[in-house]
Amino acid sequence: MFDEALQIVPVAELPWAWNPFKCAHRAKFCAALPADLEADQRPPYFAAMVQGLTQPELEACPYHNCDWALAAAMTVWCFQYRVDPHGEQVSKRVAEQGGGWPELKAISSLFLRPIVWSPQSPTVSDGQHRVCALKVAGAERCIVEC
Repeated sequence: MFDEALQIVPVAELPWAWNPFKCAHRAKFCAALPADLEADQRPPYFAAMVQGLTQPELEACPYHNCDWALAAAMTVWCFQYRVDPHGEQVSKRVAEQGGGWPELKAISSLFLRPIVWSPQSPTVSDGQHRVCALKVAGAERCIVEC
């Protein structure tokens, strides 16, 4: 659960998606890309596309239907204090902060299928959609596998 490869990182340092294959707005993203663009050059185009979406458009994506800022803060807390992210203590804290099942599911995903990123890499190798949701939600820090 508390793998040595996990680290707490500022969400701002994580790169935006480069190949959002499950994104509800993939067609819009692909239409905005210049031809023959390398993967490491794509994240700024995705960021610009996402930042131009309306709230209803964001909500069309299932990844944006929970409080990712709360989920990220809880993962950091669990990691720092070695608290079981699937335990009753976490469920209680999430509920006290207005969260519920979607946030608990998000917390679980960050431990069971962590975002995979090498610091200073221009792309995330796993977790692009969750990074998008974390950034849009204004999450400050989260755990990733480095």
